[in-house]
Amino acid sequence: MERKDLESNIRKYKYIRLFGYFLFMMPIITVFWQENGLDLRQIFILQAIYAAVILVTQIPTGHFADVYGRKLSIVMGGAAILLATVGYSISYGFIGFMIAEILWGAGMSFISGADTALVYDTLAELKRKDDYKKIEGQAQFFSNITGGVAAILGGFIATMGLRAAVYATIIPYTAVFFIALSLKEPKRHAKIHEKGHIFHIYKIMRFALHRNKTIKWIILYSSIILSMLMIAFWFYQPYMQMIKVPLAYFGIIYAFGNLISAISSRYAYLFERKIGIKWALISLPLICVAAFFLMGKAIFAFSFMFIFIFPFVGGVRLPIVNDAINRIVWPEKRATVLSISGMVERLFFVILSPFIGWFADVYTMPQALMLSGVIVLVGGTITLIMLWRHKVL
Repeated sequence: MERKDLESNIRKYKYIRLFGYFLFMMPIITVFWQENGLDLRQIFILQAIYAAVILVTQIPTGHFADVYGRKLSIVMGGAAILLATVGYSISYGFIGFMIAEILWGAGMSFISGADTALVYDTLAELKRKDDYKKIEGQAQFFSNITGGVAAILGGFIATMGLRAAVYATIIPYTAVFFIALSLKEPKRHAKIHEKGHIFHIYKIMRFALHRNKTIKWIILYSSIILSMLMIAFWFYQPYMQMIKVPLAYFGIIYAFGNLISAISSRYAYLFERKIGIKWALISLPLICVAAFFLMGKAIFAFSFMFIFIFPFVGGVRLPIVNDAINRIVWPEKRATVLSISGMVERLFFVILSPFIGWFADVYTMPQALMLSGVIVLVGGTITLIMLWRHKVL
């Protein structure tokens, strides 16, 4: 294989990341579901299904990429997401949207891991492995920029009709599919899942969730916060609709939230350095509780500003929690423990989100927000007490 063919993989990877974040429909997707007859319970069930699909398919799709090739895995992922987007554009009810979410979740699993492995193998062939972090950073930068631009444009496109934003999303994902077809398969230098990986995960899962109580309670602490942040995210759009925010502003608010998350993540170390890891861990659930209670009680024209508290917590949470885990986990187990943490976080969301959605339908959205705050308060208090008992605080 010629060197220029391999080098083209790096450029194409950046394009895939760039087009993959042109989600024009994201700032209005919840309103779109509601316009098509879904209630909040069904919306949260959809997201629980999506999270469950990723949870179940992540390891098998990683094995598929190891056995049959990274390119084929990325192509299949791109095809599944493109079909999901087309499915959204022609669906008018829960079943159609559910099939689209299953395809989207499976597509994300096929791409996740396979794309970075392909880049790493390409760089290894080119004798440029040290460039990986730089290239990954550039790809993440493109993703953040295009995600923000797409959100703003999506809000304005939606003023012509909510389905117009869905139609627009088909274009970038068509590009992702065809770019994936043009990738070149490099020689294997890294496996996504080594032989015996599942048994290895099982052993570390026992270590993280059973034997090591400190790690268990850090993971449970993180899972409560992240699952409730995800629930808060799916309330943003119906909440803005409730307080009469114009549809054209949805994308701007969504993009500003992403900016807050990026900045807070970038400077999380300053937040931790200023107040210390103990108070940083204590403050995050308390800030979440305050945000839920404010959204549930202080309802007025500009109360959408309370939404911005959640992306701040989301941006700060990951570096702080990962730092806490890294301090007490041996280097050879860190990556797997962090992956297990991500799996438990999704599992919490799968369990909690349908109940919160049902509660919002049976009672009211403000009451569901208050209940969410109570869940964070109770769960956060229990996990913080246990972390204090295990001398993390």
